[in-house]
Amino acid sequence: MSIISVEGECELARAEKVIVYRNDADGYIDTKEGHEKVDSLTVELAAGMCVLDGVSNENSVEVLRQWITIKTQVSATADHKEITEQLDAALKSGGKVDAQRICKKLKAAAVTDRFAAMELCMLAVSAFDTCTASQRQTLKQIGFFLSIDDDKFLAMSQKILPLGTHDEVDIEFVLGVNEKMTADEIRSLLNEEYRKWNGRVTHADATMQTQAGQMLDLIADVRAKFVEACV
Repeated sequence: MSIISVEGECELARAEKVIVYRNDADGYIDTKEGHEKVDSLTVELAAGMCVLDGVSNENSVEVLRQWITIKTQVSATADHKEITEQLDAALKSGGKVDAQRICKKLKAAAVTDRFAAMELCMLAVSAFDTCTASQRQTLKQIGFFLSIDDDKFLAMSQKILPLGTHDEVDIEFVLGVNEKMTADEIRSLLNEEYRKWNGRVTHADATMQTQAGQMLDLIADVRAKFVEACV
């Protein structure tokens, strides 16, 4: 800053000050690179769910390829080639991915991104003829690693992997009931699930009606075994 003489336009005084300003917010490049990393990590994680007993399921792989295509069409930051290469690399490894490592990186992403990663993993499994015990266990681990809320995980699993898609009844996976719960806790959960599924018995979608009937039957069985038996 300078003070100038009116008459002679001479500089009478001058002062300088250096101000250091740091902006921690992501710029365009940072945001773009961040989204690309999240998309690649999501696909790498889900690729592990496309392989069962060392063999990749083409239907499951196609689910991921379609996801990549849609993602790159609606997002200016997604790179189709880069993400596809990530998928191919994961599949070449026989689906052997370090889920915990990937999830640790994804935990820094937005909640919606973590939900999207969990959802894609379930969609990959839904392309198989049946959902096996090992797949359910892996999905549970991924949900834990990503810090997905139990209620959110249950809602997603019931929607994407309904009861009829499993090789056996897993009440923890499809109902949220586990052995650590007390009879009162199980009763409360079952009452909540009953209200939800009873309201869907008359759903316009026949598939939803069938699922609702199956869930109500299961709820009755679990209630008889874990609640009424304790009275």
